[in-house]
Amino acid sequence: MLKELIDYMARALVDNPEQVRVSEVEGEQTSV
Repeated sequence: MLKELIDYMARALVDNPEQVRVSEVEGEQTSV
């Protein structure tokens, strides 16, 4: 769910949304 939200927001902010790639990396306290 969070990954989809970040993907949506990132695509809304950039000029070339088809080039957006979101990868999830989980740490002890951080999810990016």
